[in-house]
Amino acid sequence: MECHRLIKAPCGDQEIHAMVGLDGQGHYMCTANLLGEMVLWSGVDGSSKVLKGHSKKVLCAVFTPGGETLCSGSADGTIKVWSSVSGECMQTLKGHKGGVKSVSLDARGRSMCSGASDGTVRIWRMMDGRCTHKLGLINEEESKTVTCCALNPREGSRVLVCSGRRDGVVHLWAERDRAPASGGGKAGKPAPKGGTVVHSMLGHKGRVSRIVYHPSAPDIVCTHGDDSTVRVWGMAGGGGLP
Repeated sequence: MECHRLIKAPCGDQEIHAMVGLDGQGHYMCTANLLGEMVLWSGVDGSSKVLKGHSKKVLCAVFTPGGETLCSGSADGTIKVWSSVSGECMQTLKGHKGGVKSVSLDARGRSMCSGASDGTVRIWRMMDGRCTHKLGLINEEESKTVTCCALNPREGSRVLVCSGRRDGVVHLWAERDRAPASGGGKAGKPAPKGGTVVHSMLGHKGRVSRIVYHPSAPDIVCTHGDDSTVRVWGMAGGGGLP
């Protein structure tokens, strides 16, 4: 097997610390350094753009299905939405009180979920950057870092998101119809809706590092953990609940 291209960081003497994203079309790749800078690489001609905006290192990133937009989560607690074409930051999404560990988009690129070290999962509407749902455990002592999350691809399902935690627990979240009584919206925006854990899946012996819904059978979820295992979970009856 031959190496087609060697990539070196253009951000001064800062080394690449992670490859954080690759778009599904093979047009772009994103890398990051410890200063919060990202580099967007063209898969066509190898050219690059430096994306500056995060104040701390980038922990995760995902491209929209067509590759035209990049979303990045950072240890500074923000999510930034970038144009892959111009390199411009189009939106900054704020709300998490800890580093953003995971970002995931739905198949159409219309909604995004994010998990953070504050123990919450948020769902964002890509059209305007509004947080539509805030999912978190009521008892703060139970709250653990959310290490990964994925949106349910089945439209109309009660289950919104599957999330994994540092302690190895995987949660399925369902929507609560009304926003929390104590959570008022800012600047005239409606408060995010809440959510309820409808099932907790136990088995991993350490951090859950990745969650993937089966592309053609969304009642099947695969999780990978630091215990070097992959677990396949089935949700009975097609309704999104185990």
